[in-house]
Amino acid sequence: GVLRWHPLTRCVFKMVKSNSSSLLSRHKSKVETTSADIMEADEQKERPLDAKRALTTQDKISIAVLILLYTLQGIPMGLSGSIPLILKEKGASYEALSLFSLVSIPFSLKLIWAPFVDCFYSISFGRRKTWLVPVQLLTGIVMIFGASFVAEWLGDATDGSTGVGRDMGDAAIATDPQIGHLTAFFLFLYFLMATQDIAVDGWALTMLSRDSVGYASICNTIGQVIGVFIANQGFIALSDARWCHKYLGVNGGGLVTLPQFMQFWGYVFVVVTIFIGFFKHEEPVDPSDHPDGLLETCKQVVAILKLPAIQSIAVILLTCKMAMAPADAVFSFKLQENGMPKSDIATISPLLLMAGLLVPSFASHYVTGHAMFTFMLGVCVKICTSLGLWFMVQ
Repeated sequence: GVLRWHPLTRCVFKMVKSNSSSLLSRHKSKVETTSADIMEADEQKERPLDAKRALTTQDKISIAVLILLYTLQGIPMGLSGSIPLILKEKGASYEALSLFSLVSIPFSLKLIWAPFVDCFYSISFGRRKTWLVPVQLLTGIVMIFGASFVAEWLGDATDGSTGVGRDMGDAAIATDPQIGHLTAFFLFLYFLMATQDIAVDGWALTMLSRDSVGYASICNTIGQVIGVFIANQGFIALSDARWCHKYLGVNGGGLVTLPQFMQFWGYVFVVVTIFIGFFKHEEPVDPSDHPDGLLETCKQVVAILKLPAIQSIAVILLTCKMAMAPADAVFSFKLQENGMPKSDIATISPLLLMAGLLVPSFASHYVTGHAMFTFMLGVCVKICTSLGLWFMVQ
């Protein structure tokens, strides 16, 4: 793509296509075309930043749709982050919590079935909607029906009341949490969301205009953060009787229970998916963009994985967090063991959320020119903060 739109490369393409009869005319065409392209590039550089990045009305609508889709993606992910805090409050062991942590594996392995999603689709319905619509509908249905069983799997009252926001001393028939059922349920939800992520990421490249396609990653970040925040910190706070009484003045328990929360967002999944299916148009696939086939796509993926640069960055990403992972994984649980309620943990989380959104935006300009140095500096700082977390829970 970079070579395709480089001025000199465009000049060469035009020269190849030209039918000039003499070398002089071809040389003249080359000089004129190159000069015109360079002048055009200079004009683009001289344009104000706002003029170059002005969004059309269609792009604004597409950005809103993408943020909505990524927000829905973050809901099951945020819920899977809330469950360990609830389980720890109920006395679950670290072994059980480590088993439940496996639910996020599909996002790490989605490259395996991504070629399948990319190759098989209905041309009439849309390349991305072929997968997006059924996956999101299934997610909504699974959340709606799973809400009837999640309280029992958590070991709450067997009479149908959940009690996630209920005081621990309330009279109820409680059982031990069924970690296997919870893990299988949220593992399946994560698999659906990983598949949805493949479809949405691909659709974002054609939904946005060529000049605005860079906003796709921003939509991904903002949407996922909002979704995770709503289903994690938001749910933990609103389901806790102590937090609702302290900050909202509500007596008699939490404002929402886990089954109610899951049912509500299950219906949101269904409604939004129906709306997207009927009212959001997907551009037809260009014949040149049709994949060559599943086998050929898999060969391309393997070829990419063999590139030295890809292998190097894979090794870095697989090992860079090994030193900090234990502290990140157990810090919240250690706080609970030392008497901090999960609702207070949820209260301080928005501060970390804001830092996670603001720091990259301020540091992006510096990172662009000093990427590896900034990365190594960040790892050193993270190791120091991990040591600080270790001292805090001693």
